[in-house]
Amino acid sequence: MAAVTDGYEPAGSARTVTVKRRGNAIVLHNREAVRGLELTLSPGGAPVEIIRVRPTRRTQRFTTVFHQASPTAPAKVLVLSRDGASIQPGHGAVVVVRTRPGVGRWKVTEVRVMKDAT
Repeated sequence: MAAVTDGYEPAGSARTVTVKRRGNAIVLHNREAVRGLELTLSPGGAPVEIIRVRPTRRTQRFTTVFHQASPTAPAKVLVLSRDGASIQPGHGAVVVVRTRPGVGRWKVTEVRVMKDAT
């Protein structure tokens, strides 16, 4: 995991946040409020072209964006609040990832969280 920078810390460092892939969704289990997420999604064996990410009910007021240089490169996904909102403690999908059909599978390889200041 990457070093802590800019208020972010690796997920699991305090064992209060876990992230898993479930189908085409990224599921967050958090015991405390989270202000933002930085996720790294990597191709699992074959190239994967991510074409869209979108928020879910838990993150509907959040900006959800991604960048992927090529289908063989990892993608960075950001889930950020522009108005100071937090993802409240709980369990459920926070991002839905859409890929080009007929390509490989992706996996979450790194997660960094921005904890709520309160």
